[in-house]
Amino acid sequence: MAKTKAFLREFLFNNPVYDYLYMSRIRKSADAGIVKPDTLRIELTNLCNTSCIMCPRDKLTRPQGIMSNEVFERAVKQALALGIGKILFSGFGEPLIDANIVERIKYAKKSGISLVHLFSNASLMGKKIAAGLADSGLDLLVISLDATEEKRFSGIKPGLNFNGVTSNIIFLLDYLSGKNGHNPKIKVRLTGFENEIYDMRLLDQLREKGAQIVSPGLHSWSGQWEGADFSPVRLMAEKGWPCYLLWTSVTLLWDGSVSLCCKDFNCIYNFGNIKNEGLAEILQGAKLADIRRRHLERSFAGLKLCASCESVQSLLPWWRIKNAGQK
Repeated sequence: MAKTKAFLREFLFNNPVYDYLYMSRIRKSADAGIVKPDTLRIELTNLCNTSCIMCPRDKLTRPQGIMSNEVFERAVKQALALGIGKILFSGFGEPLIDANIVERIKYAKKSGISLVHLFSNASLMGKKIAAGLADSGLDLLVISLDATEEKRFSGIKPGLNFNGVTSNIIFLLDYLSGKNGHNPKIKVRLTGFENEIYDMRLLDQLREKGAQIVSPGLHSWSGQWEGADFSPVRLMAEKGWPCYLLWTSVTLLWDGSVSLCCKDFNCIYNFGNIKNEGLAEILQGAKLADIRRRHLERSFAGLKLCASCESVQSLLPWWRIKNAGQK
């Protein structure tokens, strides 16, 4: 199956007919003068309690901190005003380091955000926090486990306790099974290193308790991490399609800055700060419009991160977009 998918991907990637049809779809959907994002990615903090081997934290040069209540509440209100209905708590840090995480989820939901997703390594998810997350209105919790054996886990996520993390996950799943009302979906993520071997007993136990096991694969942080291999398709420098995230998603860093995307962890492209200007104004600004234009022209060479990014090699997302470019 994997070989078949790889063959089909390479065939479509190099197929001029598909390229024509896909670009026609993109140009029809994307209009640089209209911004209609549906997702706000909020980095509550860029502090982290580990240094995963697939995360280039050693290259982080930005100041580190935790988002203030003022910035957070302003972001939620302005997102709602733009019609954004989904918030992802992710970014270049561990969200549970923010002591107000549960209250912030509740605030977003009570304010009218339809979907709230949280990404965490679960190492700080003790019983109190687990129960708080379960009862907060959270819609999805994605837990980065990445390994199913203690030694391998420690090699991937130094400083974290494997038994503690798995116990936290199991407690949360058991807590959810015993409560009524709205429950978040739980996804346990395995990064998917090549030739990785997993303990199916643990994975089966988590599945039986209600978790979904996912393995999205590795990415290179737009060429900023050299540990990933993306053969046989590694053609981004020569060919790519406009990135759908430029039209559908907004990335807000802990200090209020709006960056290019989740892979721009040093905010190389800083489009503005919601402390000083409105989110709508930032999204309609000249800096972002210029990058969208260059994407539509497929001129990636001068865009440092985009020219090495796997997202613009994606074959399907523009077929799914309904709101980008619609008045």
